[in-house]
Amino acid sequence: MSDTTELIRDWIEENISSGMALEGVEVVVTAETADLEPPFIAVYETSADPHESNSVVMYGVTDYEITVELQTVPLDASEGGTGTSDEKAMRSELYDIIANRAAIDWINDREDWRVFDIRQPS
Repeated sequence: MSDTTELIRDWIEENISSGMALEGVEVVVTAETADLEPPFIAVYETSADPHESNSVVMYGVTDYEITVELQTVPLDASEGGTGTSDEKAMRSELYDIIANRAAIDWINDREDWRVFDIRQPS
């Protein structure tokens, strides 16, 4: 495995608990072209640039920007959508999964990857 989006997808899938709001929600990466019905989680890379520190490019170190989006239809379940309270629970659970700093150790255990930080740059 070498794709950053696949690593994030795998982390999310491994941390969705049964009986919780995201159970059964599909997680896809950009390259997957399946027909999807909301709700689903999309993971895609928006940029990848060599890391630069003090105007020196650090080759072999890359800053990735990865977006994770929960896609829903804002209608009640009886109308084929995801109700407001369900969507709020899904978003909260997804945030807890992707904000968990244990993701760093989990990803570092995978081949050829070392994560130094998962914070959004200021």
